[in-house]
Amino acid sequence: DQRLRAAVLINLDQGFNVTSVEITQSSGDAKFDESTLRAVRNTSPFIELRGLPAIERAEFESIHFVFGAARP
Repeated sequence: DQRLRAAVLINLDQGFNVTSVEITQSSGDAKFDESTLRAVRNTSPFIELRGLPAIERAEFESIHFVFGAARP
């Protein structure tokens, strides 16, 4: 496999601001993992979710993402 992959768990508050983010599965490359964490933090708040009805907002208290990139 020629791809790097890192999985993260993101927790959001009611305004969809990132309250925490952690690597749940490392890519094995510390620089890629740190870049993944930084990318998530830099997207806060997740404004795309703000238009959701209140009943659906609870589904987004935490999100699990997998990031991937081709190896250089």
